[in-house]
Amino acid sequence: MFELKDGEKWILELPCRMLTEVGGAPGYLKISNMRVVFVPGGMSVTKRTAEIPLGEISLVYPTNNLLIIPNSFRINTHSGMSYKITTWRSKEAVATINRQRQELI
Repeated sequence: MFELKDGEKWILELPCRMLTEVGGAPGYLKISNMRVVFVPGGMSVTKRTAEIPLGEISLVYPTNNLLIIPNSFRINTHSGMSYKITTWRSKEAVATINRQRQELI
């Protein structure tokens, strides 16, 4: 579905849920040296994908579900969009995205 662009390489892929207005959409988060991509899984009711160029990300930070479970994070963009992702590998995802953002500078 999402082909690599010239000079792009996938760094990390992990199962996740992207929280939307109608609930959580299961799928996969793919992080490259150029962008973050959410690809909905085959069993997902919503087929909403998300592609966020690293240069558009203003902030990535860990969050908690149910106030105490540290298994999610949020991506905010310069245009005002906000994406909440739940995965048991949230710390690794946040660190990878922030590291790739720093390499763009």
